Amino acid sequence: MADIGQTLRDTRMRNGIDVSDVEAATKIRSKYIRALENEEWGLLPGPIFVKTFLRTYAEFLGLDAPLLVDDYKQQFEQVREAGFAAHTSQRRPNDRRAKGGRVPSRAVIVGLVLVVIVILVVVLGLVGTSKASAPHQSSSLVIGVVAK
Repeated sequence: MADIGQTLRDTRMRNGIDVSDVEAATKIRSKYIRALENEEWGLLPGPIFVKTFLRTYAEFLGLDAPLLVDDYKQQFEQVREAGFAAHTSQRRPNDRRAKGGRVPSRAVIVGLVLVVIVILVVVLGLVGTSKASAPHQSSSLVIGVVAK
């Protein structure tokens, strides 16, 4: 099949449709329509958007949308996935440390959370005890003042 972008552009122009008309009908921004027609996939928000925009635009033009999406997948997604797999296999497992800091283990984080909880329980227990004894003292004082 011909280039995806060229097919879209030729069909749009053959039907005398302006990019602004496509934008109004499909709600796809004109810059993304131009990116589709120029096969500038990097200008689009991501592969899911590419396929969705491509399907919507092709349906609007009356083209075979599933065929165009399949062509896109075969031509461009496999290349992207192969490049991504090659890139990720070369990454080091300790990339977080290379960015400037040590990553604490889960055990350290859980231990710190438990220490904070114990401190809160102790502090709240002391505050609760002092508040509980305070009303007894004040009530006896009030009773003593009234009795005089």
